[in-house]
Amino acid sequence: MSQELNAPIITRTINQLQGVEHVLVHPVGEGSSSFTVLAWTKDACIDSCITTSEQLSELVDIIECHVTHALVSKKRSLNFRITH
Repeated sequence: MSQELNAPIITRTINQLQGVEHVLVHPVGEGSSSFTVLAWTKDACIDSCITTSEQLSELVDIIECHVTHALVSKKRSLNFRITH
């Protein structure tokens, strides 16, 4: 993914994932390249902050794993929190 991150790209990407019910994306400060991303699934909310397309890919992986009940302990560079 070489395109620059923006809220519509992030929202569109995450909304394509199976089991995702709602996504909120907020820029962190005016003109910022960081985004707070909240993604709700049937049984959880995943709260994260991303700045790069690589972090978006990692967030997608985390959401996919969680939704399929296969979230295992992997080394993650992305700071995220899962709440129920």
